[in-house]
Amino acid sequence: LQDKKPVWREVDFRPPFHQNIHFVHLGKKQNSRKGIHRFEQNRRLNIDCIDNINGITKMSLECKDWKEFCNLAERHETIISEELQLPKVKDLYFSDFDGSIKSLGAWGGDFVMAVSHLPFVDIKNYFEAKGYTTIVTYNEMIRS
Repeated sequence: LQDKKPVWREVDFRPPFHQNIHFVHLGKKQNSRKGIHRFEQNRRLNIDCIDNINGITKMSLECKDWKEFCNLAERHETIISEELQLPKVKDLYFSDFDGSIKSLGAWGGDFVMAVSHLPFVDIKNYFEAKGYTTIVTYNEMIRS
C-alpha cells in the first residue's frame, strides 16, 4: 500500500521449474465477499506479517528451484492459515501428497496450486483417486 491504496504491477512468472506446477479444481467455490468479510472480522495483520508475505512473494518471483518454491509456498500457507485461524488445505485433504499444496483465491476455494517433482501422470492419478478430475498444467493455465 502507498497512501492506503494498493500498488501492484504485472510480472512475467515462468520459472525454470514451471513443469512442476499444476492447478487442481476442488469444486468448492467460495464466496470471495464472505472470505474477505471473514478476514476483516479476524483482522489482526500487523506490519511484520505483511512484510513477511511481501518478502515471500518477491522471493517466489525470483526463485529458480522447485524445492525452494515449495518451501516459500508452505511458509505463505502457514502465515495465512494462522491469520485466518483455518487449517491448511493440504492438512485437510492432501496430507500424503508428495509436494506442496497452496490455496488460491478465497481460502479453501476453487483451486489449489500443487507443486511436485512427480510426473504429471502421477499427479493426475493422485488427485483423480481423491475425486478431483480437473488438473491443469502450468502451461495450460498460464497462456503467454
